[in-house]
Amino acid sequence: MIAHILRRLGYEVLGEAPTVRVAMDMIDGGPDLALLDIQLGRETSYPVADELARRGIPFAFVTSYSRQDLPDRFARCLLLSKPFGERALQGLLNELQQARLTGSAGA
Repeated sequence: MIAHILRRLGYEVLGEAPTVRVAMDMIDGGPDLALLDIQLGRETSYPVADELARRGIPFAFVTSYSRQDLPDRFARCLLLSKPFGERALQGLLNELQQARLTGSAGA
């Protein structure tokens, strides 16, 4: 559903990553920004978030987890809680684009 909305809004979607390994491979493709669900099967996306932050790629968590569930190092990251509507997703994307332009990864 999210990929469909993103495409409709004019974004290019590199794909979906069901595992940390796939997500890490996708980072090598040089995304402009990333949306991460915290739970990837039996893994969490925290190593992916760490790598995105290291590379200066803005990202946000899009998840059913709450902010209190995040490790302290991600306490200030953008988070969009499920369920959400298209308007909320567009607002998040606007914030991520702004972070990309200003160089504040992990916004």
